[in-house]
Amino acid sequence: MGDIAIAKGEKTAAKLNVLAKENRVSFLEVDASNPKSLDRAFNNIDLVVVASSTTKYTKNVAEIALEKKIDSFDILYSANKREILTKMKDKIKEKGLCFITDGGFHPGIPAAMAFFLATQFEKDSMKSCIFNGLMKIDYNATMIKATQNTKDEFIEIMMGEEFHHFEQGKWVQRKVPKMADIDFGPKYGKETVITKNLDELKEIPEKIPSLKDLSISMGGFPWQVNYLGFPLCILA
Repeated sequence: MGDIAIAKGEKTAAKLNVLAKENRVSFLEVDASNPKSLDRAFNNIDLVVVASSTTKYTKNVAEIALEKKIDSFDILYSANKREILTKMKDKIKEKGLCFITDGGFHPGIPAAMAFFLATQFEKDSMKSCIFNGLMKIDYNATMIKATQNTKDEFIEIMMGEEFHHFEQGKWVQRKVPKMADIDFGPKYGKETVITKNLDELKEIPEKIPSLKDLSISMGGFPWQVNYLGFPLCILA
C-alpha cells in the first residue's frame, strides 16, 4: 500500500492487518508526481491499483507500469485520464498488459448491469435501460476533510462533463444535463438526479441493438452542486 501521507498510510495499513488477523499489508511512501518514487514502489508487484486522487499524474503511473510490465486498475473518473490511457492503448497491447480504467461504482457497474438486464429479456427485446442511482454522502463534511488534490479532481469532473444521451436509437448531445426528481422509497424519499455521460455506456447500444433509450442519472449531491456547481462549470 502506497501513499504520500506517511502517518495516514501507516495507520490504514495497521487497521487492515488487524482486520485480516495477520500481517498481509505493508506500507511504502509513494509520490505519484515523482517517477523515481513510482519506479521504486513498482518493484516486485504484478498489479497496481490506483485509488488516490492522482489523475493529474496518470501518465507517470502508466509509463512506469509499462516499463515494469505490470497490469493496472483504477477507480478514478476523469476525461483527461481516459484520453491519456487511450493514446497509450497500442503500447499496452504490445506489452501484453491489462489496464482497466473507470473501474469503480459509477463508472464501472452500469454497463455490467445493462448487459445483465439484457439476459432477463427475450433476445432483441429490451428497448429501454434507465438507471437512477443515489449516493448518500455528506459532501460538505467530505470536502472539508478532503485533500486539495481531491477537491481539484471534483472540479475537473464537473468541468469535463459532456452530456450525450442515447434517445430514440441515436446519440444526442445536449448543452445541459437532464434533471429529474426520483422517489427512492420511504427511507430516502425524493432526490434530484442528474444524467451522467459515462464512456462505458457507448458500447452498449452496439451490443444490444434493440435498445432505443439508455441513460444513467445520479443523485445525492448537495443543492450547491446541483444548482450552482454544474451550471457554473457549464458556463465556464
